[in-house]
Amino acid sequence: MPFSAQQILDQAFHRVCDLAEEVGIDAGALLQELPPSGFLLKGREVPVLEPRYRGTCNVLFYENRLPSGNTWPFLRFFTFKHGGMERRFNGLRWFREQQGWHSQALKKSGLSAKTNQQAVSHDERLAVWQQKRTQEAALRWQRFQRLQREYQQAACPNPAHPWLEQRLAGEATPDLLARSGLRQTHCQRFLLPIERGGQQVAFQEFITLPGHLSKKIYTAQEGALNGSVSWIAARADHQHWPSLMCEGFITGLTLALYWPGPIQIALSAHNLKLARAAYPQPIVLAHDQDVWKPQAGNVGLQAALDAFQPGDRLIAPRFSTDSASFMPTDFNDLLMHEGKQRLMQCLAEQLEDEQ
Repeated sequence: MPFSAQQILDQAFHRVCDLAEEVGIDAGALLQELPPSGFLLKGREVPVLEPRYRGTCNVLFYENRLPSGNTWPFLRFFTFKHGGMERRFNGLRWFREQQGWHSQALKKSGLSAKTNQQAVSHDERLAVWQQKRTQEAALRWQRFQRLQREYQQAACPNPAHPWLEQRLAGEATPDLLARSGLRQTHCQRFLLPIERGGQQVAFQEFITLPGHLSKKIYTAQEGALNGSVSWIAARADHQHWPSLMCEGFITGLTLALYWPGPIQIALSAHNLKLARAAYPQPIVLAHDQDVWKPQAGNVGLQAALDAFQPGDRLIAPRFSTDSASFMPTDFNDLLMHEGKQRLMQCLAEQLEDEQ
């Protein structure tokens, strides 16, 4: 009996949607405009079910052909959230497991074999997607150049800004913010430069509305974020100190209240290994303690262990039992719930022999 990848996707629609939903992907929207076989959808190309998943997912689609000429689909859904989650749909396996799929069922559903047509549609889709990506690359570069101009005209933030004052418990200073590279374009908007190999490759944008923070990343080109970091420069008289690396900008600012040496900020735990590999000297890895999501494991610790190289040191926040009800994970949580003195003590205990 002839069958095609499209027929399998039509019949398995609900199963595909269930798998995609587990990683935050909107399969209903995805299946209406599938990419060409072999394409990897990334970032904002992937339709998601909730804003918190935007930019964190990717989808790999393959349309495979059997010797008989029949085709079947393979989909891999992935998100970086929750410690990294992946779900797969093997269309051929699903097809073989279905006891009620037969020619009569196909006739009732109004489906017909599309095997020959699928080959043509693949070439058409490939041309459309290649054109689309070329256009997106040009727009991405134009937007990046515009952000560069905006950044050059922006001012160093005021430490008394409500967002910074709240997130750093009133401990921010003009010197700290100047070292961070963060710039303020208007009252509610901030830009942070992101580098890779000494070259600026992206900006992180923060929109600080009352009770809500929106974060977006704008790259100069596709793939620019792999191994990229934001820098907090060392104080002038501490250039010799080793570099410290962490995940998250606010965590980096928190650590800079104590650490006078250079700080590299990876965009996420998953970027830590690539960022570490790009730096040739021994480093201090300051990781989160993600112990409140047992289904995902301690993602912060595992990412640091994966990134660790001989000569490196690992440090982590140490919380009191009184803080447990807040489910703290990082050094900023330590500052917020236990205060600057406890933050300093925790870091000093782990870094007492640094000079």
